Amino acid sequence: HVGRAQTTQEEIRRRTAISQWTLIAGTWPTFFVIFRQCRDDGGAVRPETLERSVTYALAPKATNTIVRRLGAFTAFVDHAVSLGFSPFPITEDRVFSYFDMLHRTDAVAGKASSFLQCLNWMRAVLQAVIPEDVHTSSRVKGAAVSLQQKAPEPKRAPALTVTQVRTWKP
Repeated sequence: HVGRAQTTQEEIRRRTAISQWTLIAGTWPTFFVIFRQCRDDGGAVRPETLERSVTYALAPKATNTIVRRLGAFTAFVDHAVSLGFSPFPITEDRVFSYFDMLHRTDAVAGKASSFLQCLNWMRAVLQAVIPEDVHTSSRVKGAAVSLQQKAPEPKRAPALTVTQVRTWKP
């Protein structure tokens, strides 16, 4: 049945993304409040509690949103690793470096804005520790806007004439 196969694919995609977000929180635990909330009385974090906590935190979010935010963050992680530094702590300087690289490599116009949305989302949903100056920095905001402005104008078909509309048959 096609509907069931699509649902299963969607479930797999969602579980995979949630597992990756859980791995991110577990890899850089000091930068996620949700990780600290999963400690037991002895201070140890139970992996199954972290997995469930992330799953519950992401429950109201659409799968496409979870996957999109993961893609935006993964691109930043790849940039950090390529330069030999950890993506955490996320700092204004590291975000600016990332945006500068996006400009130099002619990246997709919305990539910087998507990353800023991702940071807001991480802060709100996963309780990531992200300094306020990352969002308020004029050079970070300017770089994101500048990259967005590089987007080409959408190509549109010429408008229909009155005659074309009148003679059009569905």
